[in-house]
Amino acid sequence: MTTTRARRAATLRLGALTALLLLAGALPWLSAGALSARLIALPLLATGALTAVATVRLRGTSLRRPASSADRPAGCATCSCGGSAGCSVESAGPGARPGTMDG
Repeated sequence: MTTTRARRAATLRLGALTALLLLAGALPWLSAGALSARLIALPLLATGALTAVATVRLRGTSLRRPASSADRPAGCATCSCGGSAGCSVESAGPGARPGTMDG
């Protein structure tokens, strides 16, 4: 599944959840229900409003391609520094790094 299809599916599911929450929260108010039912419905309305904001913001976020190991240069295969300035290749064997004594 591509990221565009995954985003579209997530947006549709979140939109359906938003619609259900808003409907469930609004029904006691629209049908002139008892005060206790209206008060119980307030958190549903608030949650529906928050998921509506999340749904709208989901469409506005940009997609980032996750970094893969294929993007690193060949000399950085055993890189331990994690920095973008350069790599320090580790020597192999027990005790190669301070604090590690394997074996």
